[in-house]
Amino acid sequence: MTRTSSLVLALTSMVCATPEDDANCSIIGGFVYRGRKIPEIQGQYFYSDYCNSWLKSFAYADGKVADEHDWPIGRLGGSVVSYGEDSQGELYICTSSGRVYRIVKNPGNQHDERE
Repeated sequence: MTRTSSLVLALTSMVCATPEDDANCSIIGGFVYRGRKIPEIQGQYFYSDYCNSWLKSFAYADGKVADEHDWPIGRLGGSVVSYGEDSQGELYICTSSGRVYRIVKNPGNQHDERE
């Protein structure tokens, strides 16, 4: 049974766009990082593309996108299909191969966040 809500929702204009010429096929939305293990990425929204499995993030401040990042994560052995978040606010990437990766800080390179 579907319930009718008295809550009214609306959409705003587009917040962020990816170039169409990159052969992106399906943007996979993620989460805002709220964990404590990587304070440098606090408040960043992470997202990917199903076909290309890249990882990007941005912050949203004062009504606009700020602090955009491309994160080189290498080959994941499948397409990114979903994201997860644990009770501590740490983020996970789920792939079509059944693997789950936790986003961690790589001590050798700040821009490679894959474990």
